[in-house]
Amino acid sequence: MRPGVMIVRSSAARIQSIAAWMSRSEMFWQ
Repeated sequence: MRPGVMIVRSSAARIQSIAAWMSRSEMFWQ
């Protein structure tokens, strides 16, 4: 596997976790 693919995969996982945290915080604030 190329390192570029690993970087894209890790960045996608990071974006997904940030999106989940944002939705969780929105539920918390409402």
